[in-house]
Amino acid sequence: MNQEEILGLLTEKFPQVNPAHLTPLATSLAAQNPDSHQGQALVAKLTLEQIKDFVPQEALNTEAFAHLASAALTPSLEQLIQERVAREVETLEQRLSKFETTQRQQQRYSQLQEVLSGCEDQGFRQQSLRDFKRMQFASADDFAQYLQQKQQDVQQTNQLLANRNLYLQHPPHYAKDPQQTGVSSSVATFIQLQQGESIAFKGKEV
Repeated sequence: MNQEEILGLLTEKFPQVNPAHLTPLATSLAAQNPDSHQGQALVAKLTLEQIKDFVPQEALNTEAFAHLASAALTPSLEQLIQERVAREVETLEQRLSKFETTQRQQQRYSQLQEVLSGCEDQGFRQQSLRDFKRMQFASADDFAQYLQQKQQDVQQTNQLLANRNLYLQHPPHYAKDPQQTGVSSSVATFIQLQQGESIAFKGKEV
């Protein structure tokens, strides 16, 4: 296969390159005396990157080679688009997850407020709400158990308050001498002694 035939194959393979710039390469390949099949195989394997050493320097400044050099360093447009879309999707998923977490927390807070609304101890209500803001629940079942426990706590707290109020309104009555109600123990002892002396001298003239 001669130089002209190989140059024809190179021109067909690299139409963006001036045929005059491919002549040195065609000469080099023709010097190997390839047959038709060998010549076609050699040209088919060549790439723009491989023929740079055989092309004159001025040809390297053409648009074809400039594009080749930048393509080796710059990711493809498709890759850039995929990376950009992946970042946007990740950001959107993070925002959506944060929004769902906030909504779920507000819903649970409202449920707790509803349970605590029946509690008559204001201090217990406020402390429970403050504690809830620092709590984390691994699942919906964990929160359901927590809410159920709070319902029981509210019932117990209300019962304790009711018992205390009942005690304050109706204190227990102890057996006391009506005449000594409000009298100290020392005074009560003195009164008892005086009463005993009166009984001992009763009916006698002094």
